[in-house]
Amino acid sequence: MNTSNDSKKGISSSWIYLGIIIILIAGGIYLMLTKNMSDEENIELANQVEQVNTDKNTLEQEYNAALAKLDDLKTKGQQMETILAQKNAEVENLKNQIKNILGKKNASDMELMQANKLIATLNDKLNNYANQNQQIQASNDKLTAENQQYAAQKSQFDGQVENLNTEKKELEEKIEKGSVLVASGFKIQAYNKKKKFLVMGKQVNKETGKAKKADVLNITFDIDANRVSESGNKTIYVCLTQPDGNLAFINGDKNQQLKLMDGSEKKYSGVKNIAYQKGERQQALSIDWESQTDFLKGNYIIELYEMGYKIGQATLNLK
Repeated sequence: MNTSNDSKKGISSSWIYLGIIIILIAGGIYLMLTKNMSDEENIELANQVEQVNTDKNTLEQEYNAALAKLDDLKTKGQQMETILAQKNAEVENLKNQIKNILGKKNASDMELMQANKLIATLNDKLNNYANQNQQIQASNDKLTAENQQYAAQKSQFDGQVENLNTEKKELEEKIEKGSVLVASGFKIQAYNKKKKFLVMGKQVNKETGKAKKADVLNITFDIDANRVSESGNKTIYVCLTQPDGNLAFINGDKNQQLKLMDGSEKKYSGVKNIAYQKGERQQALSIDWESQTDFLKGNYIIELYEMGYKIGQATLNLK
């Protein structure tokens, strides 16, 4: 009986030991499996972190490349600067959004995806600006070439215009000179109004060649026919210089002056206004000068001017 009980106790102990061993083995397997799972998760997480960092670095490189492209574009012409200035707020907004995301140490996948989209948008805009800049540059090059061509044409045209202006001026001067009237048939006579005589039943002043008997100087002249000068009122300026060099005053302002063609000015004694008819000779135009003092002995010089040109001259000598 005792032997049988001892055998049962031995078998029970063996089962207990076996159970403990199984439990220990199972526990070890569990621990090993748990450890392996943790290691795999850690490796996966590490791989994910590494991938995130790689993606982040790639994005940062793309972002920096975009910034470099932006800086490059900013240097390409004033017109591009204008375009970039107009879009600057939009670009800056994109930059700030990208900076905020990339500046995070633990940026999520969604945020990185958003950053990727934002960088793509930024690149699209910069590429668009670059295309616009190329178009502007091409337009500028075309305009520059056209401007050079136009400048050459303008220079040639200016030369032609200058030549034409010179020819025109020369022709105008010729026409002007050709239209200037010419005086001829001068007759200067001194009269004594107190002594008259009959000529064909008409009393006329007696002509004298002596200064002491003269009190009126009469000047008559003709205007030759001119086929260039247009019909109309013409002003003939009369300059009467006395033997002492003083200018006699006939009518108008005593300080009156006429402008000569050389740009100088000359005082004149008076004017004779005529109604000129183109192509017709006008004869016996007359103007009188009555001295307020005794006539001087010597030469009295008569000069006629029209349009600044001298058109005739004559001299009378009184004894």
